[in-house]
Amino acid sequence: MSRPVYRIPAKVLSLLHARGVTVEQLAARAGTGRAHATQVMANKPGRGHHTRPRLAPLLTAEERALLGWSEDGRLHPSHMERSTPILDTFRRSHAAEQQNPTRHEKH
Repeated sequence: MSRPVYRIPAKVLSLLHARGVTVEQLAARAGTGRAHATQVMANKPGRGHHTRPRLAPLLTAEERALLGWSEDGRLHPSHMERSTPILDTFRRSHAAEQQNPTRHEKH
C-alpha cells in the first residue's frame, strides 16, 4: 500500500508564479523552511498548526480559498466530503495505529 501524496494545488502555484513569488520566499518571510511550508500549503495532516497563521497573510484571498484556509490561517474542512476537521482525523487515525500496531516481531 502506497502512502498518499500531498501536493500544493497547481492553480495556487500558478497564481504564486504570476505574482513572481516562490514557496521559498514565502517560507523565509514566515520564518520556516521551504519543505515545511510546502507540507503546510499541501494541507498535510498534522502539519502547520503554528505555521499556517504566519503564511496566510502572505497569500491572496484567492490562494487561501483554493487551499481551504481562512484569512487568519484556520482550515475550512467544509470543502471536503466529510465534516470531520482534518486535525481530528489525523489524531484519531494515529491513536488507532497506536492501539493496533502493524509491526511484526521477530521470533
